[in-house]
Amino acid sequence: MVCVTRLNISSCMLQSGIRTSRSTIPASVRTWMSSPSVGLCTLGSSPVWAPAHAHLVVRTVTLPVVYQPRIATPARVSRGVVPTASSYTFSTSRSHSCSTTRRSAGTSLDSTPLDAQESREGNDLNTEESTALDEAKKHFHRELKVAALRVPAALTGKLMSQLRPHLLSYPRVHNVVKPGDCHAALSPPLLSSERLLLLRADYSQLTTSELPSEVQTKLTERPTEVQLVQYTVRLGYDFLQAEDVLGHLLPVGITVPSGHEEVGHIIHLNLRDEHELYRHLIAHVLLEKHAPRIRTVVNKTSATAGKYRVFGMEVLAGENNLETRVMENGIQFDIDYGQIYWNSKLSGERKVLVALFAPGEVLCDACAGVGPISIAAASRGCRVYANDLNPEAVVYLARNAKQNGHEETVESFNIDGGDFMRKCVAGGAGGFELPDHIVMNLPSHAIELLLPSLVGAFDPLVWHNRALPLVHVYCFSGAEDPEADAVARVCSALGLVNRSEDSTLQASALIEQQTRRVRNIAPGKHMIRATFRMPAAAAFRGKEQREL
Repeated sequence: MVCVTRLNISSCMLQSGIRTSRSTIPASVRTWMSSPSVGLCTLGSSPVWAPAHAHLVVRTVTLPVVYQPRIATPARVSRGVVPTASSYTFSTSRSHSCSTTRRSAGTSLDSTPLDAQESREGNDLNTEESTALDEAKKHFHRELKVAALRVPAALTGKLMSQLRPHLLSYPRVHNVVKPGDCHAALSPPLLSSERLLLLRADYSQLTTSELPSEVQTKLTERPTEVQLVQYTVRLGYDFLQAEDVLGHLLPVGITVPSGHEEVGHIIHLNLRDEHELYRHLIAHVLLEKHAPRIRTVVNKTSATAGKYRVFGMEVLAGENNLETRVMENGIQFDIDYGQIYWNSKLSGERKVLVALFAPGEVLCDACAGVGPISIAAASRGCRVYANDLNPEAVVYLARNAKQNGHEETVESFNIDGGDFMRKCVAGGAGGFELPDHIVMNLPSHAIELLLPSLVGAFDPLVWHNRALPLVHVYCFSGAEDPEADAVARVCSALGLVNRSEDSTLQASALIEQQTRRVRNIAPGKHMIRATFRMPAAAAFRGKEQREL
């Protein structure tokens, strides 16, 4: 129960008794509510948002944090694995109480500066979520009755191989029980020279004559050594996967987050607004379920933007350490995930692209990042010129080239991408070997901002009797035909045809042209790679082509 006279945040006010949901709260209030100290309270049966820090005029507030977990049905818990005859029980609740008096903006109850208190409260909430989760684990319990074969330890390996299709197959549950792991009472007790082979759950109610013939054979062949017994498997929190645990803990109506990106020891979440109150809880569950491989969980707080194409993020659980190591296609990369763009979902595309490069060829990588394309190309025997506008990325690019043994074949640069490509195609005049491939992996801007830099940048004397490079440029497209849209935009950027001209004419303006739909970014939005041979009409524009 909460008695709220008025919540005055900026110019937005929530009057006492207003029924509201997160989706109907103004954007400025939602921003304010991103503090970990904000709680969802109730006024009678009406939900009301109320925080526990400054900028409020509040009287005697009792804040029950709304995570009243539901009792999950067996079907939800099992995802089709756990028999419907059994169930989990779970119930827990938390509440916080505080009394506040009128105070000036920027100060807290203990006169600590507001920003310092918010930081402290965030840490406290992280601890509280972890403590609450530890307490909740005690209530995840289930007993599963199964049939088992009591066998001599010496025969365990042989029988397992012969009866594998008939053994219990549950995540995180061993189908061989040793005496020290035997939690159920057996008569007589399991000896140190014996083992239990747990049979499939659907065999638990079968009589000996109803068991599969392979199992019956083992019982009849060795009647004194192999015996059929009943055993109870005790399953708890550790048995459940993260999404099943969250299915218990999150309130009815809150979607269980599905899917995340793993970057080295970091899990990257992109949570919805509905998850904000529960983001620390979600993070702690994921951290525990993926330990020790995962040590940090972060949530994206702003879109990818800015000069260096990075996004804001909040560390929700684990170590506050965003420097990590990633293995991709057999190559090791160090990155600072908070300062440098990295997308593990593009691993497959990078592998496909690098397969187009032949040993001995020269690559000009205009937006190299920490080097996933450049160093993979060097591993194939290519000479690589790699550039990125982000100075932090270039530091890691050089480090990654060295630790993978390619410091001699990967040369790194930190200049504008257009200037870099013009230097590359200038050849000997710029100190570069002429490139066979040019890659522009900046899908938000590559076609419109970087590709025009190549128009008129080629010297016909330098490129005489030499094939112009293959260009690989990435873009986003929300068009009905994203491949055709990418080709049209490339032709327009190169000044070959107008965007309004016939698509057949546009496609014919490029030779060795191919497109690849890399991945869906959002409903109706795709990432596309367009590959084509640089057209001579664009490469030499404004320069007289002379025969040597």
